[in-house]
Amino acid sequence: MMPLYKDALYTILHRLGNPSSENISDNKELYQYVKKAFGMSPKQHEQALLQVQSMQPPISCLKVTVKEAKEILGKDVSGFSDPYCLLGLVSYGESKDATLKRDGPLLRKHRKAVVKNTIPEDQIHRTSVKKQTLNPVWNETFLLYEIFFFYIYY
Repeated sequence: MMPLYKDALYTILHRLGNPSSENISDNKELYQYVKKAFGMSPKQHEQALLQVQSMQPPISCLKVTVKEAKEILGKDVSGFSDPYCLLGLVSYGESKDATLKRDGPLLRKHRKAVVKNTIPEDQIHRTSVKKQTLNPVWNETFLLYEIFFFYIYY
């Protein structure tokens, strides 16, 4: 039963998301709840929690699939474009600038420049180029790592 108890503690310690107010949201309350549910003594709980706290944290990633774009502007002389999509994550602390808001002026007009200038080059993901189309379909999937607090730019 101890491995399952440690898994529960690990999950509480490294949980993701923002629970609703209807749920127990404080880690201390959750620890007390599982301690009681598993019938653990305070000593057993402390030993298990210390072991769990010494373990490596999980690696967080986000799986993103870029599906398609519709009716983009033609940029070539032919009236078509050779579109591709850039995507990456900007950490919460780096994106408080009003110009980077989803509907802000920079993103409406210069999305490519914002992504390239805000996100390090090695963290930018790029789809394939779709030749001579205004309605590209990619269906390409990317794994983005280190997703703590972020905004997604595309």
